[in-house]
Parts: sequence; C-alpha cells; structure tokens
Amino acid sequence: MITIDSKFPHTATSIFTEMSKLAIDHNAINLGQGFADYPMDPLLIQKVTKAMEEGYNQYAPSSGYEVFRNVLAEKAQNELNQSFDPITEITVTPGATNALFTVIAAFVKENDEVLYFDPAYDSYHPSVIAVGGIPVAVPMQYPDFKFDIERLSAQITPATRMIIVNTPHNPTGITLKEAELKALHAVLEGTRIILLCDEVYEHVIFDGKPHLSPLSYAPLRERSVSVHSFGKMFNCTGWKTGYIIADAPLMTEIRKVHQNNAFSTFSAVQMALASYMKDPETYLGLAGFLQKKRDLLMDGLKDSPLKPFPVEGSYFQLYSYEGFSEMKEKDFAVWLTKDIGVTGIPLSSLCEKFGDHKLIRFCFAKKDETLQAAAGRLRKLGKEHVPPL
Repeated sequence: MITIDSKFPHTATSIFTEMSKLAIDHNAINLGQGFADYPMDPLLIQKVTKAMEEGYNQYAPSSGYEVFRNVLAEKAQNELNQSFDPITEITVTPGATNALFTVIAAFVKENDEVLYFDPAYDSYHPSVIAVGGIPVAVPMQYPDFKFDIERLSAQITPATRMIIVNTPHNPTGITLKEAELKALHAVLEGTRIILLCDEVYEHVIFDGKPHLSPLSYAPLRERSVSVHSFGKMFNCTGWKTGYIIADAPLMTEIRKVHQNNAFSTFSAVQMALASYMKDPETYLGLAGFLQKKRDLLMDGLKDSPLKPFPVEGSYFQLYSYEGFSEMKEKDFAVWLTKDIGVTGIPLSSLCEKFGDHKLIRFCFAKKDETLQAAAGRLRKLGKEHVPPL
C-alpha cells in the first residue's frame, strides 16, 4: 500500500459538516452553517436562465467578462472613492474561498509567515500550509473583541509576508475602524507585507455604519488585495462566484495563479450579475433586511439564559451561556442539537489560540419562522431543559 505523507495530518471533518449532519440526524433547526434558508430573488434566476439560453455556457475570459468587470469597477468607485481599471485590476473568481487561496498562493513562499486574527474563517490556516507558509494566529482578547493592531504588530517578524484582515469579521461580527486603518498603515509602512482583506460581508453592516475597506484608505492601497463574494450578497452560495480587486502589479501575480487553478468562472452567472447589479438597490438593502433578523432572534432569546454579544456586521452572532452551564463549547453545541433541537457552532472550533469561553455562534440569515421556532426551543433552557453536569 502506498504511504501518504499528509500535508494536513491533523485535519479532521470540518465542524460545519459534523454539526450539520448532527442537525439532520436529530431533526434540529440548523443555525450553524452560514447559508440562508429563504429563496433568492427570482429575477436573478431568470437572468441566469436567459444568459444560458443566449449561449453563455462555455469558458468565460479568464479574468471575467469585461462588461461584468466594468460594473464592479463602477461599484468600487462609488463605494471606495477609488478608481480601479476593470481590465487590469479586477478578476472574477469561483467564489471567495478560491480567491483567498489564489492570493495566498501568489505571494506566500515556503516559510513565509501569514498573520491573522483568531478566531478566524477556517480556510486561512490550511491555505497557508498548502503553499508551504507558516500560519500565525493572533488571538483576540475576550470579552472585548477588537482588531488589536498593537498585538498584531508584536507578532510581525522579518519572515512575515502577509496579514489577513476579515471585516466584517466572521465569527465575532466586529468591523474595521478608521483608527485601525491608520494604525495598520503605520505598522506596515516600509515593509514588503501584503494586506489580504476578506470582505465577503461588506454589505451586511448594521445600524447605519459604513463599511471601511483598506482599499478605501489611499496609503494602504498599493499593498491591499480585497476579496468579495456574491454568494453572501445575493443568497446564491451554491453558484460559487466572487472577485478580487488589487492594483495592477499585485493582480499580475494573482492572475498567474488564477489561470492555473481555476482559469475562469461560471459564464452565465457573470452575465446575469452584470445586468442585475446595474441597480445598486439589489444589494444596498441587505443590511437593513438582515438587521431585522438579527433583532428578531435577539428579541426571541431575551428571556433565555443565552446572552448576545454585540454584532456590527456579518450574519452571525455570538451568544454566551456563561453562568448557565460549565460544559465545554463543543459539548454544549452537541447537547443543544440533540436535546433542544437547535444547532450552532462552538466558537472554539474556529480558534487556534483563543480558547474556550462558553460561546456559540448562530447564523440569523434564516426565515423569520425558522428564527422564531429556534427561539421558542431555546427559551426552554433552564426551564424544561437543564444541561448535564
């Protein structure tokens, strides 16, 4: 039998697969995995169908259809107050996770260090390992989650090649502030470090606050690469379509990887989105729509032992069960699924160094009736249902 020298000897089945299967097995309401259970806009489906009928079924140009990139460049100009060349500075990708890996592979060489805040989206670590880099998790402080640039700076070494910043942040829901952008610039000025900006929840920021992208801060632009997702924007995660924005010298290197690990992206979807996004209202109303769902779940749980952490953006919220149970987060999440019938994600499963603080993550991008049913079950905590010792 062939011997396999695994690059990922410690990688098990993902927590999302594990908890989703458990939810199915126990007929639980799944607030764990990050996808919506309500339908997407039928108009967008019609536009994809029309594009397929018109013959957009073969390879698209490697960087994306120009008509689509023109729409994305106009969007960036309106939102970032920065001009980007759609020909040389925007590339369409098969999803944001692919885009993140592509950017990492383009710049990270063997033994280069990549820093990111912990907890984090679970693809960062293995993507860095896959290209021979060294992932460095910078733990956030509990309970005051924030982008601590001073703590990040203390981890920078001559081997640091990239820093990943996710805003709005999954899973804490915090957002990058202007002071933090300035602090990042002060730390990175004069270095060769690339700033990779995971901005898939850019249009899910609450309470009227703006999204601040590092690309919108001129001093950071030359080193910043921004990754976006339409799956989160338009509730079409199965279409796996996203894009990258970066200055031309960076994009030149990114495309060298892109043309060899994906080459191109779903043709008909690009044409459909190019038409659909000409109306900015198709995505500008997303924050208000999801804020109502955030508030619906919080209101439903106000009489439960679960206490919400503040959330500024994304469609996830952390809830604390401290004072209610001494169970570890993973055990508590399994118990909630089996005994209460509601599935969440234990925060510790998204951490490397952050630790176990009795926090569970719920996704509130669900139908109102789904959230109300979940809240109804969770309100029984401490009344009809008491966790085991």
